[in-house]
Amino acid sequence: MASTDIFLEIALDDAAPGMTLAQAVFVQGGVCLMASGSVLTDKSIQALKKRGLHAVQIVAPVSDEKKEALLAASLARLDELFMHSKDSVPNRKLLECLRRYRRETAS
Repeated sequence: MASTDIFLEIALDDAAPGMTLAQAVFVQGGVCLMASGSVLTDKSIQALKKRGLHAVQIVAPVSDEKKEALLAASLARLDELFMHSKDSVPNRKLLECLRRYRRETAS
């Protein structure tokens, strides 16, 4: 899962084969039915419904335009957080490192 993927909780009735689980599915007692990253199939969706589950969290890929918007918002938030401390050399270096990290993990 990419760092820019969005996790959505959907009703199991809306789940479709090929969707990827964002979180593992557990039943009471802590037994894991399906691991995070598992791809749903018709059979697994029916099995989850039989267990009484009503919703799952899935991974929703993000378009390139949305990725760019998320990165821009992230960088703007960093600038806002460091707005009053840019005169400090250590803070400037930290800001540069954080901005570089955001750019690298966004791709």
